[in-house]
Amino acid sequence: APNNWKDVLNKTAQLMVGLGNSEKLSKDDLSNITHQVLISIGSEDRMVSIQESQDAVSSLINAKLHIFENFKHPIEQVEAHILAKHINDYLN
Repeated sequence: APNNWKDVLNKTAQLMVGLGNSEKLSKDDLSNITHQVLISIGSEDRMVSIQESQDAVSSLINAKLHIFENFKHPIEQVEAHILAKHINDYLN
């Protein structure tokens, strides 16, 4: 089912492996995503640039970008209460 977290995790893993093998999402791929999307990036990220994130947001129909100041890429380095507040603010 679309809400099965195991399926979501499996498909996310497949996506990450594909991206690691240079299978990039095209602008057409992104433009077909109609759900609300929140793209977040750390200002100190070295894996993905802010410009790449902005380009992805521009290709998505219903997306927003949030930059976490002074954070690197790994999500586990973001303080949990800051991340939780940001997600809650977005969802509300």
